Amino acid sequence: MDLRIAAPLLIGSLCLTPAGARLAPPADAPASALSGGAPEPSTDIVNAAIAHARSAFAQGPDVIIGIGGGSNLDVSKVTGVVLAHGGTPFDYFGEYKVPGPIAPVIAVPTTAGTGSEVGRAGVI
Repeated sequence: MDLRIAAPLLIGSLCLTPAGARLAPPADAPASALSGGAPEPSTDIVNAAIAHARSAFAQGPDVIIGIGGGSNLDVSKVTGVVLAHGGTPFDYFGEYKVPGPIAPVIAVPTTAGTGSEVGRAGVI
């Protein structure tokens, strides 16, 4: 399967990648990574991810890759919602608040237990 990723945004615990491993997009692809996250992510972390994505990509990322525990995956999902539909994370708290699709989110869990990689919700 060729996803044709041209502008990926990586959100996660980059310190968890194995020694020598790194995101290697094509040389001409704009890619950006945001390291961070917290065991219990706040809207401040999501807002930082949104600001980072807006400054790194003129048209926004075409895919968001979340790597790490459930918190990083949730930040990736909520960031994707706000980038696609505007507003703030608070605008999407509650059920049935997301009005349509977002950029694809590829979830790469490095822990077991939260199930965030298969859920639609983001816990912030």
